[in-house]
Amino acid sequence: MLSIFVNGHKYFVSSKKCAEKILGSENVISVIQKIMSKNEDEIIFSSGPDTFTSMRAIGSIMKGMSLCAPQMTFLSISNFLTLFSLVPNDVTFGTIAINTMRGDFYCMSFTGMLLNNYRLIREEELNSNDDYVLYNNKIENKNLATVQIEMLKSEKFNANVRLVSKSTEINYGIIPQYKY
Repeated sequence: MLSIFVNGHKYFVSSKKCAEKILGSENVISVIQKIMSKNEDEIIFSSGPDTFTSMRAIGSIMKGMSLCAPQMTFLSISNFLTLFSLVPNDVTFGTIAINTMRGDFYCMSFTGMLLNNYRLIREEELNSNDDYVLYNNKIENKNLATVQIEMLKSEKFNANVRLVSKSTEINYGIIPQYKY
């Protein structure tokens, strides 16, 4: 099992068969080639939301890999679900916030184990909220691809399976809103 997580312009790669690597986008292709030679049976990848260019790049890479290795299973997972798995279990409501790099955030609120209520909001509005907020751009010292693999075994994954797709398509699990 190989996991590729996109956060801004960084690609995080993790595999059960290979040592963890944290990569910049300039060498992700060569690392994926090496990992493909290890005969992985399943590829998990970010389906967004994130920066448009990053999502287009990862989508293109996955489609190319699926042509080269049709025997593999491809599983696209919403970034909301991966980040939600980092929320401590004792936090029962709050918001997952993914920076758009345009002064606002893709947000999805949660109650208990369920993610719901997707919206696009300005940074000021998010900061005025008293709820728990997990920001994607403030996570440090975590290989988020490893988090994706671990998340597959969690109760949060089972409760939010609608945010997962067996496809190489980029599908957020929600319909994006754009104010621009």
